[in-house]
Amino acid sequence: MVNKSKQKSQSSFDPKKDQIRHQLVISDLGVKGDGISHWREQTVFLPYTLPGEIVEASLIDQEKGQFRGYDININKISTERIRPVCQHFMECGGCTAQHMHQNLYQQWKMNTLKSILDKYSFKTNILPLSRVPQKQRRRAQLKIFKNNTETKLGFHDLASHKLTDLQACFVLHPNITDLFEPLRTLIKHIPQSNFKARIDCTVTDTGLDLFIETHIPLDLSSRSLLMDFALAHNIIRLCYGASKKIFDLIIQTQKPEIIFDPIHIPFMPNIFLQPTKFGEKKIIEIIFNGIGKSKKILDLFAGCGPFSFALSNKKLTVHAYEGEKNSVEAALHAIKHYNLQNKLSFRQRDLFLEPLTGNELKEFDCAIFNPPRAGALKQAITLAKSNIPLIIGVSCNPATFVRDAEILREGGYILQEIHPIDQFLWSHHLELVAIFSKNKY
Repeated sequence: MVNKSKQKSQSSFDPKKDQIRHQLVISDLGVKGDGISHWREQTVFLPYTLPGEIVEASLIDQEKGQFRGYDININKISTERIRPVCQHFMECGGCTAQHMHQNLYQQWKMNTLKSILDKYSFKTNILPLSRVPQKQRRRAQLKIFKNNTETKLGFHDLASHKLTDLQACFVLHPNITDLFEPLRTLIKHIPQSNFKARIDCTVTDTGLDLFIETHIPLDLSSRSLLMDFALAHNIIRLCYGASKKIFDLIIQTQKPEIIFDPIHIPFMPNIFLQPTKFGEKKIIEIIFNGIGKSKKILDLFAGCGPFSFALSNKKLTVHAYEGEKNSVEAALHAIKHYNLQNKLSFRQRDLFLEPLTGNELKEFDCAIFNPPRAGALKQAITLAKSNIPLIIGVSCNPATFVRDAEILREGGYILQEIHPIDQFLWSHHLELVAIFSKNKY
């Protein structure tokens, strides 16, 4: 039986509790990893439960014909349940699937993708799931809080403002987790009795970069503490401020850079990076295999250029577009430094407001798009009207991807294959790379 107090402590809901207990059988897994059962023909979501388990729970009415279980006891345990690797599982909201056996976990991820594709009647070749190893995530946004009685650093609990004080994490790169205790000690010594901040940690290819985002002013003694901290823990740059636009550079001992072998890109805190280098390399590998005989490539939502620089290194001509200013400036700096002007162009353009259209698209034989989670709606509409023979879509949100894929299909494109990548380990998120063709490419 799962410890009731453990389940209760992770629940962040504050309902008017109905004391009635219900015995429920878990029949399936939901998109976010919750176990699914039914009560009076209504759907019930029960966090951290697995198919085949019999549970006892109280219910919260979430309207729309759905309930959520809380104070859950598991009376019959699934054979697919395993011991989580992390001591904070079911408290920290970062992971939701560490209790699943590997086979069930992969099946759940793949079934989630298939169900989204089925809603749009897509029939395509789905390749096996590529899984990123543990402790690979190179970026984290940690929350830290201090008052007169305690100091906490970590992630929020599931659907809660409560903060789990992390001692370990099996998702994050060790260079980040090694800072957990030193960061707590640092904040304890800052004079303010109440301190609250977000700490952006990035493992760049030249060292660790930290950005402490808070509206709390920094006095001279605290500034000195931060400088000493950075030097003691090999942090090559530490910034402090109210936002990525308003901040102080506290110390920099070396330039933080991202390396797209052999290209070095200067890194700024608001530049987008793939969560893991492993995942980034896998995406590039799929793109290389997918472009076929294409020679002139369009890279849309290009970030700071991981795909563009990799492709230009293969003696292809690439034209990249990105809306975020610092990313474009970083790419342009590298293009000039490595004398790549004849292979690669980089332009700043908000593709959400001003997508490439008509004549701008006709000269390319392959287009790559890698938008944020919101997808590439307007750009997908113009791409669908083009005659670009090959399109490669990269997405971290299958729901908006399928919406955009439907637009491409209406324009005559065929979804040839999808490569799912488990870049967001033990969460419900999924990265994918898709190959579209037109005119029998």
